[in-house]
Amino acid sequence: MNAHTVTSPRRVGLRVEVGVLVAVISVVASAGAGILAYRQMAELTDQAGIIHATAVLDALSAPAAVAIAAHDFPKLDNFVAELVAQRSTDVLFMEVVDPDGRVLATSQTGMVGVQEGRFEEGFMTHALDAQGTYFAFGPDREAPRYLDVAKPVILGQRWGTLVARFSLEPFSDRLVMLKRTVIALAALSALLGWVVTIVLLERVVVRPVRKLASMARRLGEGELDIRTAYQRRDEIGELGMSLNTMARRLERYTTGLEGAVRERTADLEAANQELKRLATTDGLTGLRNHRFFQDTLEFELKRASRHPHPLTLCMLDVDHFKTLNDTHGHPVGDEALRTLARALERRLRATDIVARYGGEEFAIVLLDTDAAGGLAFAETLAEVVRETDFPGAETQPLGRLSVSIGVATFPSDAADRAQLIRRADAALYEAKRQGRDRVVRWHEGLVEGSLEARPFAHEEEP
Repeated sequence: MNAHTVTSPRRVGLRVEVGVLVAVISVVASAGAGILAYRQMAELTDQAGIIHATAVLDALSAPAAVAIAAHDFPKLDNFVAELVAQRSTDVLFMEVVDPDGRVLATSQTGMVGVQEGRFEEGFMTHALDAQGTYFAFGPDREAPRYLDVAKPVILGQRWGTLVARFSLEPFSDRLVMLKRTVIALAALSALLGWVVTIVLLERVVVRPVRKLASMARRLGEGELDIRTAYQRRDEIGELGMSLNTMARRLERYTTGLEGAVRERTADLEAANQELKRLATTDGLTGLRNHRFFQDTLEFELKRASRHPHPLTLCMLDVDHFKTLNDTHGHPVGDEALRTLARALERRLRATDIVARYGGEEFAIVLLDTDAAGGLAFAETLAEVVRETDFPGAETQPLGRLSVSIGVATFPSDAADRAQLIRRADAALYEAKRQGRDRVVRWHEGLVEGSLEARPFAHEEEP
């Protein structure tokens, strides 16, 4: 990244420049120029303090939002305490509060959970209402010893507010030193002309300070690649180097946070996809579950109604499944269900839908399939089951594993989802009643009822 550069030809130290001024300017000119320089430095100090404090809170805002969203308050509290410990020279204390002002994390022990922290009530009221960064200086505005700053914690929504108190002692000491120097220069200065004084002060103090103030403002506006080329060994040079250091840190923090946000977003998207898959998948067979079947059948029936196409539902139940479980145990029964699921999946078309309805019962939706086609397909499925090797099948009453299938077609046999399921269920019951291992299509004369309430659901009927 190419850095924008603010340049200056100055190479002489500030004390040497002041010495020259003492010899050539009058008391009035020195005092006026000194006052101007002091005000410029005070303004720049305020801006530098605000930018520095805002940068620290910006770096903590995204991790704080993630921790609050995850309700990981101990981790957030440790992170705040460690940050304050690492930056003990400028961060006096820091708190993370929820939208109601309650302390969630703090660098001060014993303050978590309290309604009011270390900050004044008036400041906290404005901080909780502010939509952006809010700050307030200490009671002495001319030489502020501390700066209170608040930053909303936002990640999709506002999770809380970061508030911190920053020490401005280093900046204040420099301002006091500069003020004393100006007074001394005014007392010792010679009576020289205004023109010389104005020209020298403009070149020595005002112009560099204005350029650094411009750099500070541009940093505040987000131009994190800006740098100053000042190499002076005086306060202005130190301030320029401090601004460069702060700009580099801000750039690193911003880049790191953007990368972390991208990674976290990708992880959340992957987790959401996995949760969606798990919510619609049967854990034993890997087929779609009852919930997915009901939702999909409802959707496909609406689609078939708008664009008239037949749809056939097959309700399939394993014959004498209780006998298999009682003889060989549930692990063998589970493996038989998984084997059946794989056999059904291999035979079905890509557009067909198979789901585990419950227990040893499966539901198969054949799209764009009329009654004749559905009946023929169900017969094929029954034959596939007869030819498939299942664990423990040799002890079944028929000497192999078999299924009974009930078939009903929309719209010829039923007008809605509930009726279609009831009638496919009734046809399945009729297949059981006729001796199992067969396919029966719904027809008038069959009795609709609940499969779960019928004796063959427990494999106890004769």
